[in-house]
Amino acid sequence: MRLAPALVLALLLGVGAARAEPRDPAAAELHFKQGVAAAERADWEAACASFRESHSLEPAPGTLFRLADCEEHRGRVATAWSLFEDSAQQLGAADPRYAAVKARAAALEPRVPRLTVRIEPATPPEAVVKRDGVALGRPSIGVPLPVDPGAHEITVEAASRAPQRFPFRMIEGERSSIVVGAGAAMQRPVAVVGSDDGGAATRRTLGFVIGGVGVAGLLASGVLTLAMVGEHDTVEEHCSPDKQCDGDGLDAASAGRGLSTGATVAAVVGLAAVGAGVTLILTSGKSGSTTAVGARARGGSTTLTFARSFP
Repeated sequence: MRLAPALVLALLLGVGAARAEPRDPAAAELHFKQGVAAAERADWEAACASFRESHSLEPAPGTLFRLADCEEHRGRVATAWSLFEDSAQQLGAADPRYAAVKARAAALEPRVPRLTVRIEPATPPEAVVKRDGVALGRPSIGVPLPVDPGAHEITVEAASRAPQRFPFRMIEGERSSIVVGAGAAMQRPVAVVGSDDGGAATRRTLGFVIGGVGVAGLLASGVLTLAMVGEHDTVEEHCSPDKQCDGDGLDAASAGRGLSTGATVAAVVGLAAVGAGVTLILTSGKSGSTTAVGARARGGSTTLTFARSFP
């Protein structure tokens, strides 16, 4: 019976491998055998889980090699490439098996997708950028990082900003980039307080003035929203369905997010001012009363609150 080259290499790697401080060799051996059995029936998810557990209980280059081969069969080529490289590093260049493991890594590398993450200039420096829940440090920004094919998500979080989500998909061998930034500013409650001490006429006049400012804010929000729709059309024209964009597409995407932020802020201020103006007008005849209006933006929604107190 002839053994497949990958199996022969895995067996060779398992013989005489350096094993520092084994934690549970018996359990590791059991999981390794379960992984081999699952791989033989092409149950790659179960095989990878067994090999990963075996390696955690007793690290060995042979187990790592089998895990890498398993992940490649699952289509997680970036993970597999990294594991092949780790296995070769553990062996060392002097080991006769080193060249074969490096060859597997080299053959796989062209298939590994790479994504370059760029940050919009207006993003606060303290913003935290995460890819699939793992924080990306500043050295990782602007660098084509390996990523497995499939669906992923980048999130951007910053103090006093709405969190932003950027879902995307990658395919084997793809080289792509994405521009991300922080969300709209989350406004602190804006209180407009009026008192009837100055007389009903003064309160009514103040209500009309504040209401007019609010209407202007809402109109500005509408204009910005229309401009944002225009930028979205440009993105549709210059970006492919898998999120690959040319220069015009990337510029339009960045501009669209900026317009979205401006529209949200204008809407929040407009709603607060209109609410305050209407309340002042309607309550201008109530002596000794006090009115407070608040607005808060969080994510894609706006909350408007009213409070009325009487003597």
